[in-house]
Amino acid sequence: MTSLFDLIVDDYRILDSENRPVEDTFSQSMIWLDNPGCVLQPGNFHLPADLRTHGTMKPGLYMTIVLEGTGESFTNDGLEKVRYSENLLLGMAIREPTPCSGEAPRGPIRAVGIGFPRASITALGLEQEFVDLFRTTERPVLVFSVQAPPRIQAIAAEILSPALDGPAGKLLMSAQATEILARGMFALRHNVELKQSRRS
Repeated sequence: MTSLFDLIVDDYRILDSENRPVEDTFSQSMIWLDNPGCVLQPGNFHLPADLRTHGTMKPGLYMTIVLEGTGESFTNDGLEKVRYSENLLLGMAIREPTPCSGEAPRGPIRAVGIGFPRASITALGLEQEFVDLFRTTERPVLVFSVQAPPRIQAIAAEILSPALDGPAGKLLMSAQATEILARGMFALRHNVELKQSRRS
């Protein structure tokens, strides 16, 4: 298990449909980007079987752009759940350690995952915006799932098939991660505001 996982999750496990542990080969593609301070996971896999994941997510902001594949992610108390399919932008804002799980069926999955630890959010000057997301809830988790705009789909596709490599490629990836963060924060805030207006 790569130590990068330690920045965003504790007690991470991958299980098959018979609850047997599956060797982690998926985290080998993870990358740490100093600027903006995130874990990036380009995922272009063919899952050999139906898989489930379990772990305790650390405080931070987590986003995934799914280009191909299906599945779901959820908090273990069952109160926050998001299903995913192609061309969706998913996100979870977590303000305290929260046990979470996920399920994905056998088959292809093409997705880009980005995890921003809370320390990175603070370093980027977004701490207050992050805190404000939780103004109207005592829940430790907020989730959203929206159609990924064409721009975000294009960024994810380029991350999965980069046009550049080496230092220039990493610089471009940092810029792409920063744009996804900005657009993801907007989408999450907009989702929270929509929920508030429906309650009014």
